[in-house]
Amino acid sequence: MLLVGAVVLLSGGQSIVLSGVPSIVDVDESTATVSEDKTQFDVDVDSNLGESQSILVRLLNTAGNEATSTLSLTAPTGVNMSVEEVDNNILTIDDLGVSSWILTMPARSSIVAGEEWQTVTTDSDSNSVGQHTSIAAVDTDITMISYYDATDGNLKFARTVNGGESASDWTTVASIVTSGDVGRYTDIAAVDSNTAHISYYDVSNTALKVATTNDGGSNWSSANVDSSGDVGRYTSIAALNANVFVSYYDATNGDLVVAKSTNSGTSWTANAVDSIGDVGMHTAIALPDADTVIVGYYDATNQALKIARSIDGGGSWATAVIDSSGDVGREASIVAVDAQTLFVSYYDATNDDLKAAKSVDGGSAWSVSVIDSTGEVGRYASIAASDTSNVFISYQSVTDSSLKVARSTDGGGTWNLVTLDSTGGVGEYTSITAPSASAIAVSYYDGANNNLKFARSIRKAELLIDVERETDDPVGLYTISGAVTGQ
Repeated sequence: MLLVGAVVLLSGGQSIVLSGVPSIVDVDESTATVSEDKTQFDVDVDSNLGESQSILVRLLNTAGNEATSTLSLTAPTGVNMSVEEVDNNILTIDDLGVSSWILTMPARSSIVAGEEWQTVTTDSDSNSVGQHTSIAAVDTDITMISYYDATDGNLKFARTVNGGESASDWTTVASIVTSGDVGRYTDIAAVDSNTAHISYYDVSNTALKVATTNDGGSNWSSANVDSSGDVGRYTSIAALNANVFVSYYDATNGDLVVAKSTNSGTSWTANAVDSIGDVGMHTAIALPDADTVIVGYYDATNQALKIARSIDGGGSWATAVIDSSGDVGREASIVAVDAQTLFVSYYDATNDDLKAAKSVDGGSAWSVSVIDSTGEVGRYASIAASDTSNVFISYQSVTDSSLKVARSTDGGGTWNLVTLDSTGGVGEYTSITAPSASAIAVSYYDGANNNLKFARSIRKAELLIDVERETDDPVGLYTISGAVTGQ
């Protein structure tokens, strides 16, 4: 059992914190005083019969799995109580009886996803590290980041297995590849906790390469995917089981090219997907299933955002324009929730805005919207979605030299914008992942300190304990005590 404000370890290593915010908020938002003793709440109940006041309570499940507990409250005679969630759609509350409720919270529920963030410097090597970052999450605990060491010209890798909330949680590999100047335009795809692939550009050989690990990042092998000319910039990688696809730019011919491996990166075939004009910069690839491959990219000739789609595993392709209203399509990023539901974020260079496009029919038709138009925004955009409703975009505000995140909980219908980090010159080379609706993570470059940084946001579970006096007892200070017991 735990009293309010303490921590209890539940079965399976779960834990829940029930902590009172130091204020009582009544219906007209006036504030009274709460006892400093968080094992109980002292409530000065309103003098009017039937008028209720509420205690705001925050609950935290730090476990990597769902937690269920019983909340029990005790109040003096004449004071009735009820509980309700604070409109976060996170808690499940079931009545057990008088002053007793079952609370169920998803894994790692603490603060509203995308509104409050915890940042940490993941790599603060004396070198300039953290450009060209890419992030991938296996689950809410295991996260991997690929990035570039600009001082030594090396490809680097970092990994956490417990959420990465502090610098000590990260294991950093000094270099995956050190031969020549390698590691720009990195992109990472995690198949599982052991297998990951990183695509990157080899500047020294003007080639596209892919590094693969099968032991969680301790050891790597590197394959030369394409070296026919100046190829490999703007890489993007997606993997599903043994199928691995990489989209990239052929600077020699001005083409969009896609390479495919069906044996986990051992061998590769590459084919030009679009060669009309100068196309293929700012590529982003998604692989919702083994047959469906979708690539968003920039058409420099027409200054437009385009999409290429294959429904036969890359055998044949169809291309279409998503948006051509001005100079649009740079910094493209794509996420496919399934083969039909697609989201693309990108930069509008004409208006210096962040834009997003959505399709619900596999890319045949698109709806386009401006997400942020305050100042110069939208550079280094990256998009992730945990489901068809919860969509997240990280990007830089050039005006403020800050990192921002846009969050939608209605499938892109409306967006909430927050500034994640504004300390120094931050926000370049962002990459975002959302392994669930309750956990989001972003990797990005701290340009002021030349470091790799990481930010994490997990959702809040809050409830209101509504207190109502229903007797003619003298008005005064009522003590509400509570306990949480693990199930």
